Amino acid sequence: MVVLGFGRSRIWNHHPAGSFRQGERRFRRRRIHPVTDTPERILLIRPSALGDVCRTVPVLRSLRAAYPRAQIDWLVRSDWQEAIVAHPDLDGVVPFHRDRLRSPWKSSHRVAARELRKVLREPQYDLVLDAQGLFRSGLAARWTGSPRRIGFADAREGGRWGLTEHVDIPKGAHAVDRMLGLLRPLGIPALADLQLFLSPTAQHEAKSWGVDRSLTRGGYHVLAPTTRGAAKRWPLERWLELGKALAGPCVVVGSPKDRALLASLVDALGPTAHLAAGEVSLGGTMGLVAGATRLVGLDSAPLHMAAGFGVAALGLFGPTDPALTGPWRGAGAAIRPNGVPPHVRYRHTDDRWMRQLSVDMVLNRLEEIPMTPRRLWLGSGSPQRRAMLQEAGYAATARPPHLDDGQLTPGDVGPEEWTLALACWKARAVAESLRAEGARGVVLAGDTVCTHQGEVMGKPRDRDHARRMLHAFRGATHPVVTGVCLIDLDRDEEQSFVDVARVRWGSVSDQAIETYLEHDGWKGRAGGYNLADRINDGWDLSCEGDHATVMGLPLQRLKPMLASMALAPSQEDNQ
Repeated sequence: MVVLGFGRSRIWNHHPAGSFRQGERRFRRRRIHPVTDTPERILLIRPSALGDVCRTVPVLRSLRAAYPRAQIDWLVRSDWQEAIVAHPDLDGVVPFHRDRLRSPWKSSHRVAARELRKVLREPQYDLVLDAQGLFRSGLAARWTGSPRRIGFADAREGGRWGLTEHVDIPKGAHAVDRMLGLLRPLGIPALADLQLFLSPTAQHEAKSWGVDRSLTRGGYHVLAPTTRGAAKRWPLERWLELGKALAGPCVVVGSPKDRALLASLVDALGPTAHLAAGEVSLGGTMGLVAGATRLVGLDSAPLHMAAGFGVAALGLFGPTDPALTGPWRGAGAAIRPNGVPPHVRYRHTDDRWMRQLSVDMVLNRLEEIPMTPRRLWLGSGSPQRRAMLQEAGYAATARPPHLDDGQLTPGDVGPEEWTLALACWKARAVAESLRAEGARGVVLAGDTVCTHQGEVMGKPRDRDHARRMLHAFRGATHPVVTGVCLIDLDRDEEQSFVDVARVRWGSVSDQAIETYLEHDGWKGRAGGYNLADRINDGWDLSCEGDHATVMGLPLQRLKPMLASMALAPSQEDNQ
């Protein structure tokens, strides 16, 4: 078995003999160094449960932001590692094989425990955070030998025994806020970022499974009817009634052991329902959740997956309190019957509280929750292009591709082919990163160049280059070429086109040009100028064709295409 750690190409190999290695190199044993304010090696401990693993991501994000150069590993149950291995802030995964460590009386389990201890001690971690708070996680923290091991003051089962620092968390704090509280001794900011990521394998599995059933991203909802603990379950007959009331195809998710139970529900729902439980992996399940318009679930992992992918979700709660374990800071919604007594323990009760939730109550609550919108992702950091889309009625989320095209030259390629190639290059780069996040919607990218006497002018390198460009344009008409690429993430479709406008230059004085060059308005502009700004300043310029093409977005051709894509309207908050 090979477990890959992502982000910095770290590999843990589990050999048949039971020894673990990092790559092919063993760490040399050395003395544990003292506590440091800038840790170089960090271990985050949160083995389970799956939903809690998903919502521990803000701790990882906060650690990476505070210590960008540190090696950060995560001790996680081997069954759940697929939930986090693709996260770009994570360097390595230390798998916790729970089934091999259940009994200290079995010799094979004692061997596995010794091997895990060896794995944990070898990296010589500077800092360990125990976000689980149980005996086994505290023991794992102690096994690292780290000089700084931070955990909960109220850790159960004697888990605080393995820690060097204990953090008091206020009673009534949400589960995510509890874990973020462990950052207080470090004095670093806590980031509210639940974003999950999909591995390429998970993306492919979810896409293939959906294609085989004629499902498109954004064209189905997800039902998650199962959870651990009978008291937290909603009666299956009510799931059936809810599923029939919801229009459109649905995907039913759950663990493989729930497949037989859920198969009867899917059969009763009819041909528009599809059973994923037992057919797709954990990563595939995450991919299906990421592509849903909305999810209805219980106090279980799929609800937290939906939050990680920005999918509209409703959680049904009974004996457990959504203020403690439900959607965090608006990342989803919850419904719970009135009158549930405080401090009720779901393991010591039945489903009486869940039965108080009627189907009509759930449907009425769903009507208040907008379905996950298809977002327009702008592959540019240009405020001007975003403002143009806003005026056209579309809320665009800026997503620059972080590609350096400044040193590229068109060579023998004409300006139309050149701008189209650059636009597609940018759009595909943005689409690739968004697919890893499970994002929905449409990517829009463009590239604009000015030409003069057949030569591509591009953006000026410096002030002198801008001056030569502007002097060359005077008294002439030059084409402005904009290439555009649209990629529909949900339908996996790509469209592209080129539009050309022409700018006529009249008489512009040397003094006007020099005054303009004294400021930085020429920087980052194709041809060294902005048409609307120069006209507003009184320059003798005019345009033949679509003015917006010169500004970098050919809206006359683009608006009809966007109108057919059911994108989020401009009044939505898309920050």
